[in-house]
Amino acid sequence: AAVDAFDNPVGDVPATLRLDPARSDTTVTGLSAVVTRAGAYRAFCEVMGAMGDGAAVTYAAGLPATLALARSPMAASYELLTPVTILATARDRYGNDVPRPTVELASTPAGTPTDERSFSYGAEGPVTVTGTITGPTEGGRAVTATTTFMVNAGGPTIRCDGPTQIGRAHV
Repeated sequence: AAVDAFDNPVGDVPATLRLDPARSDTTVTGLSAVVTRAGAYRAFCEVMGAMGDGAAVTYAAGLPATLALARSPMAASYELLTPVTILATARDRYGNDVPRPTVELASTPAGTPTDERSFSYGAEGPVTVTGTITGPTEGGRAVTATTTFMVNAGGPTIRCDGPTQIGRAHV
């Protein structure tokens, strides 16, 4: 309800809701809004002929809906005993980053943990690390992701076929 400067009701005055910043992915209908981007906004209930300061509103990301894993340093293969850090990024159903997701990591074959998010490997071969969100998720669904890489003791094999092909090596 609209009131004057002395808090007296002024009758049936139409009001509108405005959010700042105005975003194309935010839908305002009447005095309600559907906000899909997490962040800080100011909400204004506007009445013709009156201006207010608005209210600060912060929208947080929702529950995790997707998970992506990355490696640091990023490489297709790693030398034996090189620590590989697994970085997890969770997003809600609208693509907002979910801060500090609770992710359990499992490595096949098992690696030697070097810290909370890093493994090293003492044997050559393919490695798959799977991350699973262990806390609440969007719709209660399992949210997982994998990353796969190789561990090897040396680089590529270089072969020279003979003196006539000096300068050309096959990798």
